[in-house]
Amino acid sequence: MTFNDLAPIVRLNNYIKKLGAGLEQIETLIANITISKEPQKLIDTANQIAQITIIPLDKIPDHIKRQQDDDEEIEKAGAILEQKNIDIQIIEEFKKLGGTSEVWSLHGISTYPCIRSTND
Repeated sequence: MTFNDLAPIVRLNNYIKKLGAGLEQIETLIANITISKEPQKLIDTANQIAQITIIPLDKIPDHIKRQQDDDEEIEKAGAILEQKNIDIQIIEEFKKLGGTSEVWSLHGISTYPCIRSTND
């Protein structure tokens, strides 16, 4: 066994000492991660939690919930903007085909304030 082989073992041992955890606790943690359905996702999540050092552990669930709510709001806003963009594209195509606000109003569609017909 070389020094390069021993270096990771020494580093891990130092981390365990720094945590104040026993070797048995770390071994149990690793065993539990190994048998989980998504071990890599669990490791990634644990790393993300460890990086959020400004948030106390008891506040993390609320923080995650707020982020999920924010993500949902962003998705909704994106869908609305995408629909608006499609609406604008349809109106522009209609204008290119010679559509006027009079034609729109015959169909019960208001173009104000979306567009102002160049024919008005």
